[in-house]
Amino acid sequence: MRAQFQAVQFSDTSSVKCMHTSGMHFGKRWQFHPELEIMFVEHSRGLRFVGSSIAPYREGDLVLIGPNLPHVWLTDGLKNPLGHARCFVLMFKKELGDTLQNLPEFSHVATLLERSRHGIHFAGPNARKAAKHIRQLCHANGPQRVMHLLTVLDLLARSRRQTLLSGENYVPQLNQAEAVKINAACSYVREHLADGIEQPVVASLVRMHPAAFSRFFRKRVGRTFSAYVNQLRVARAVHLMTEEKMNVSEACFASGFNNLSNFNCRFHAIKGMSPRSFLRRLTTELPPA
Repeated sequence: MRAQFQAVQFSDTSSVKCMHTSGMHFGKRWQFHPELEIMFVEHSRGLRFVGSSIAPYREGDLVLIGPNLPHVWLTDGLKNPLGHARCFVLMFKKELGDTLQNLPEFSHVATLLERSRHGIHFAGPNARKAAKHIRQLCHANGPQRVMHLLTVLDLLARSRRQTLLSGENYVPQLNQAEAVKINAACSYVREHLADGIEQPVVASLVRMHPAAFSRFFRKRVGRTFSAYVNQLRVARAVHLMTEEKMNVSEACFASGFNNLSNFNCRFHAIKGMSPRSFLRRLTTELPPA
């Protein structure tokens, strides 16, 4: 997907930036920047887009985003009344990461930063400890701020529960000239997910011939338009089953599928198991240590 460049401003006395944001949502722009970013969701639920990954997120979500990796967290407005979507966003300059990569004491952090180009999701004890230091970092100044960052990176690098988000072959397409069309098409899909979405209608929206739009979308997003819609609908169904406690049939139709057979097929293709197996596994499996 063609993303929009975000200019990040640092003060003259700091190489680490931390923001504690609160509002109706976290923004709706698919964006990228050369700085590394750690996103910690304090209170919100919705869908997380990082590179080629689309997945539900909720409170406690913690992700490391590498340089120039497009991303956006789309808040579920029904679950986040005014002022209740809160997150910490920590950014640090690539030069600081390069310095750490040259220090033998931080070889494990160097590996983490290299893997961050795919985006990494963290869970478990180390992620919770890192979240505490992120909070403290936002209230610190000078060397203390950098010390908290080093502790956060050390904890994340040693975490046993890391998940790469984007595939090895994902290459961001960062030409802004076509970002408007991609963003318009993807926004339309997100807003009409529960409705019947027809590709010619979306092509018309961005003033392209359907065949040309099909080629354009696949080249820029890295998958066909129908595959993108199905992945988004499956992610929405997972959210509805896990957070809204909907059963399989309810989640099927609420996420935009028009029959259970197609829903089961698409869900299995993306998740590697049926929706019912997914729910059984969710209720019976204990999270790993």
